[in-house]
Amino acid sequence: MTNWQRRTALALVEASVAFMPKENKEWADAMRAEIEAVQDNGEALEFALGCLWSSAKVRVFRIKFVADVVHVGVPAGLSALALLAAYLSGRHVEAAPETATVFGVSSGIFAMAVALFLTNGFSALARLAGALVPIYLALLALTFLYGTPIAAPEALSLYRALALEGVVIWSMLPLINVFLARNSAKTAQHERELRP
Repeated sequence: MTNWQRRTALALVEASVAFMPKENKEWADAMRAEIEAVQDNGEALEFALGCLWSSAKVRVFRIKFVADVVHVGVPAGLSALALLAAYLSGRHVEAAPETATVFGVSSGIFAMAVALFLTNGFSALARLAGALVPIYLALLALTFLYGTPIAAPEALSLYRALALEGVVIWSMLPLINVFLARNSAKTAQHERELRP
């Protein structure tokens, strides 16, 4: 009779095989054969956990998976930021109108970016991001100037953080676009090489 470790190990190996891309069928078959050969139930469980980890890495690091995550994650993340900024804008309207304006403009920028992505694709979004980076860098520099009458001292650190966040977010998108474009070109070349 098998104990829980052996049953769990067998289930994990089957999950690993199911998760493994089809082109790695030999590796999946080797996992099944190896789990049967391991006699110790504890070692079998450790091996099965390693198989699951390896299968996950193979699946996740495939370019198509990364591209799919980017094409869903970027607009979802930007939409969440637009909604959060709109909510914060509404909360600050009466108490701090300048801050409400900053959050309102941020919400508009994020919403515009989502619309641009949905209508014109990731390359258009990357071009917008490239245009926004210098603006956010200038705003960040402005927050460090002494005697700048852009905000009350208590709001200045918030504006500095928002400008820095903008630099980071908008700088990442052109880099992601370059990554996707390069890998798309490599995939197309690989497919051309496979054709007779």
